[in-house]
Amino acid sequence: MKYQLMAKTAQHLRKQDGASLIEYAVLAALIVVAAVVAINALGGGISTVFTNILNALDGTP
Repeated sequence: MKYQLMAKTAQHLRKQDGASLIEYAVLAALIVVAAVVAINALGGGISTVFTNILNALDGTP
């Protein structure tokens, strides 16, 4: 299933003209940038949540 999806995606991308391929690359880059920004913004908060859970399980205040 995974191989078929990758093959169909590759086939679809090969059919696209150069401009469309660049648009896909720009879109992928924007998604990566958004993910990195979100991870950096939430990184400290997530760490605090897991620390609180760990402390609650250990019984420390």
